[in-house]
Order: sequence, then structure tokens, then C-alpha cells
Amino acid sequence: MMLPTFDTYEHVKYLEAAGFTEQQAAAQVKMQSEFLSSVVDNTVATKQDIAELRSELRSEIADVRTKVEQSKLSLVKWFIGTAAVIAGLLITSQGMLVELVIHQG
Repeated sequence: MMLPTFDTYEHVKYLEAAGFTEQQAAAQVKMQSEFLSSVVDNTVATKQDIAELRSELRSEIADVRTKVEQSKLSLVKWFIGTAAVIAGLLITSQGMLVELVIHQG
């Protein structure tokens, strides 16, 4: 994107034609030029700004992917552990039920 240029010489001449003295016109144009420069410097992203942001985002995305994979692994471990406990409880309860039936019968 090309930013419009601010022709300071033309603007001084315009202000002089409108009745400003050369000193007034020059001071006015200097102030406007500095203001416009600060606005552009603080609001327009450069290619370098975008490249840095892109790099930061890629790093953040990689961190999120890593955390998602770690969470998946943690859930799988939890699920397997829970399934093992449930299986153990079922086996134990079946054994107790068999013992109860044998002693009752």
C-alpha cells in the first residue's frame, strides 16, 4: 500500500497564497509534517512488523499444538487407568460373588 506524499513545498506556497507569512507557513507545514510522520510511524505496519507478528503467531500456534497433544496423552493415560481400575473391581466383585454362592450353596 502506497501512502500519499505530503508535499511540504507546495503546502507552504498554498498557505502563503492564503495570507500566511513565509515563517507562519513554514512553521505550520513543519508541525503538520511531524504530526503526519508520527501518525504513520505509530499506525502503519511495515513488512518487518508483519514478519515479526507472523513469527510470533507461528510460535504460539506450535505451543498450543504441543499442549493439545500433551492433553490428549494425559486423557488416554487417565482413561486406561480408569478402565484398569473398573476391570479390577469387576473381577474382584465376580470372585466375591462366586465365593458367596459357593458358601451359600
